[in-house]
Amino acid sequence: MTEAKHTHVEMIPIDRIVVLNPRARNRRKFLEVVESIKTVGLKRRSASTP
Repeated sequence: MTEAKHTHVEMIPIDRIVVLNPRARNRRKFLEVVESIKTVGLKRRSASTP
């Protein structure tokens, strides 16, 4: 897989973000994911469209 070479980064207010494909998780799994992101960081970049 090739990596996109976009260099434009823009801050987006969190209340403007809409998740199109949310995953249902129980509270325990959710907290595991939160802790993993705190420890390791995101494994993939997030992308958005206007």
